Amino acid sequence: MMLFLVILSSLVTMVTVTSQDQSCISSTRGLVLAHHVYMSFKTSDPLKCYHECTSDIKCQSINYYRNTQICEMNNRTAGLKPQYIRVDQSAVYLDNPYKNPDLACTFYTNITNATRNVKYGNPPKTDKCDKTIALGWYRLCGEAGVRMPFKCPPKQQCNTDAPGWLSDPHPTIEEGTISRKVCFHWHNNCCHWSRYINVRNCGGFYIYQFRPTPSCYLRYCGED
Repeated sequence: MMLFLVILSSLVTMVTVTSQDQSCISSTRGLVLAHHVYMSFKTSDPLKCYHECTSDIKCQSINYYRNTQICEMNNRTAGLKPQYIRVDQSAVYLDNPYKNPDLACTFYTNITNATRNVKYGNPPKTDKCDKTIALGWYRLCGEAGVRMPFKCPPKQQCNTDAPGWLSDPHPTIEEGTISRKVCFHWHNNCCHWSRYINVRNCGGFYIYQFRPTPSCYLRYCGED
């Protein structure tokens, strides 16, 4: 308890300590993280600001203003969003050492097969289908590509008859997990079939919660 009080109340330029559970905790005076505040409140006790953050799964960091006694809770960290760091000599910034990463961005299945890439054709009698794909989070990487295409690909690509593509924009990090429409190209119709899936931006990559396709031969595809 006293360690945390030293960090927030003394407001030195930089304090790094180790708590009882060996978590390294640092505060930075004179800086704040802008444009990522999801909740704020007034308190004369900076320690309360810290504890509110550590008890909220959404809170990644805090800004505390000495002059106004305002506590701001952020949904991102300065390390992840350095372009939003701002100078404010009346404030102190602190990461939440117990922040919980989004589990979907940690636990997912990699798809690396080259046949998933829209550059891959559809050799005769080798059609693949996602009608039986297990519901879950997947990341396209390696030879499969790095994301789903966002423009209608030609038919008979990525080793299937009707290739799947994302008809809506990929989300930003700030949008979190959102629903997006996947279209499947067939019969000169870029969206002959469709399926809504969840998509998340994990920072350096995207993950997709694939669901079984409505028919065969339809497949979720990737691109470089």
